Amino acid sequence: MQTWLHSYLCNRTLYFNNAVSHEFLSTSGVPQGSNLVPLLFILFINDLTCVLKYSEYLIFADDLKLFRLIRSNLDAYLLQRDLDYLFKWCLDNKLHVNIEKCSIFSYTRKAEPLNHNYKLNNFVSSRSNSVPDLGIIFDTKLDFSQHINAMVSQTYRRLGILKRKTREFSSEIALKVLYYTHVRSNLEYCSIMWDPNYRNKIEIIKRI
Repeated sequence: MQTWLHSYLCNRTLYFNNAVSHEFLSTSGVPQGSNLVPLLFILFINDLTCVLKYSEYLIFADDLKLFRLIRSNLDAYLLQRDLDYLFKWCLDNKLHVNIEKCSIFSYTRKAEPLNHNYKLNNFVSSRSNSVPDLGIIFDTKLDFSQHINAMVSQTYRRLGILKRKTREFSSEIALKVLYYTHVRSNLEYCSIMWDPNYRNKIEIIKRI
């Protein structure tokens, strides 16, 4: 097995498929698009969560969320400690962290919450009012208004393209298949998460 993986990962020549590129020798990482990539990446980061001592976490592929209930400055300090441990683990394993994509996101009903400035590699992370996660936009109020508005806008664009490109179509079955595939599927994606309670949000979805 070790020889097989070594043969698969070493001395491979790659090129970028979304730009003009010459072949180059890969010195790190895994070949993109292959069936083994997810498994190899999971094996690589398997011990990442062992360094997190004070926080809960959610991890999916290369997406990681740390969270902790912040009742005091001590809680904020402990969360910062885990962020420091996380960054050190990344340095030790030569895994680059895209700090610009890291952000702080809080849920609270307090009028004056305890907002601490958290840092990665001495850079203060930005605080956001909404964050995209696996195609869903979560906001601090958890009413998903921003997600619904963005989804409806995107779906109307898809519907407009579909209408323009199918003017000559006479098959009702073909039109239904295209509609369900490109329009309705977008409206139903993860709807169990963002299913609206407000009548105005329900109406703008029904219009489509």
